[in-house]
Amino acid sequence: MNINLNIYREEEFSFIDDVHVKTIVNFCLNYMQNFCGRASCIELSISFVGSEKICSLNKEYRQIDKPTDVLTFAFGGFIMNLFDK
Repeated sequence: MNINLNIYREEEFSFIDDVHVKTIVNFCLNYMQNFCGRASCIELSISFVGSEKICSLNKEYRQIDKPTDVLTFAFGGFIMNLFDK
């Protein structure tokens, strides 16, 4: 299986160390592997951004002008949000 992982952290989130990121990534990848079965390729991008950036992204993609906790985006027609309540 090919795994493409992208991690982005804004300066204010520099306190989030690699151990925490790896814990999140392992959880997501395990869930995705169980959900997707034996997919040949998995792509996961995680971005830790502040209120201003998340508000801008929320407005751009969802036309909602306020911050949110989590945004998810489809890739290749498939979307999975692990954090829906």
